Amino acid sequence: MKKYLFIYVFLLSITFVSCNKNQSESKTASTKIDSIENNNVALEDNSSSQNDLADFSELVPLAIIDSTSQDVYEKYGIEFSGNCYACDLAKIEINKKHFDLVNVCNEEDVQRFEVLSYSNDNKILKIKTKEQEFLLTKIDEAPIYELTINGKRLTLENKRIAMYFTQSKTLNKLKEHDCGDFEG
Repeated sequence: MKKYLFIYVFLLSITFVSCNKNQSESKTASTKIDSIENNNVALEDNSSSQNDLADFSELVPLAIIDSTSQDVYEKYGIEFSGNCYACDLAKIEINKKHFDLVNVCNEEDVQRFEVLSYSNDNKILKIKTKEQEFLLTKIDEAPIYELTINGKRLTLENKRIAMYFTQSKTLNKLKEHDCGDFEG
């Protein structure tokens, strides 16, 4: 009888140890899964807030009109010759898939670049394409962005690239925001 009791206690202790080990592994796995899920949520929240491109859906080219002005709405304005006379400037349209340079006078004249990746830290939007990296640096809260292009030199026809841009919705706040009475 003692022999059976010993075997019974032995099997019971093995079962107990085995159950505790499984519970411990299960808790560890559950903790790891929770951690991974929390990280994914953080990444999703981060990407939706940081990588929002709505503010960059249409950027119009600007020029410095009055470099001595402290008022950003007087300092920058429409680049007259490229917008009103020569019609050779490019505006920028950005979404998660494409970076487009569009002639300001002809919406059908587009140079499209496939976006490989982008990042936005609220100061600099970096867009990487196959052969270029486009950097839009916010230089004023109006907002005014300065464009820098790194990589292979662009060859464009009828699309001269300005140095400064603003959102199309901000353009009418600038002192010089259209061609006026010019009928060129």
